[in-house]
Amino acid sequence: MRKLYLIAVLFTLTLSTAFAQSLHFCEGVTDQGQPVNSSTTFKIDRNGGYFFFLVQLPYQINCTSVKFKIYKRGPSGNLTFDTSISTDTERNWSWFWKQVTFTKPGNFEVEVVDCNGNSIVSRSVKIEYR
Repeated sequence: MRKLYLIAVLFTLTLSTAFAQSLHFCEGVTDQGQPVNSSTTFKIDRNGGYFFFLVQLPYQINCTSVKFKIYKRGPSGNLTFDTSISTDTERNWSWFWKQVTFTKPGNFEVEVVDCNGNSIVSRSVKIEYR
């Protein structure tokens, strides 16, 4: 009985992570919506550099735009709002991306917010100078 319970729990966890929304930071995005060279750390030149934010959803976004809210993480872990970037979407999209340029290093938290103000997904990224 215990073995059957463990199998059920593992199956449920696998399904929930397989169908969860995700935010990837990557060097590119394929035509099929897959990340190219995904990472949580990027090195930029002193005059700035860019990479892509790729959002993958297990459902259609049902919005015509979303916002990427970017917060900078301070030395004590506190978050300070840095900027907000919008991107247009189509209601039937289940994945979308945005090329974003960073000009300063730091630890950042990116939150994706839909057109209704709902937080979809968030993730941390570290930016360093080369």
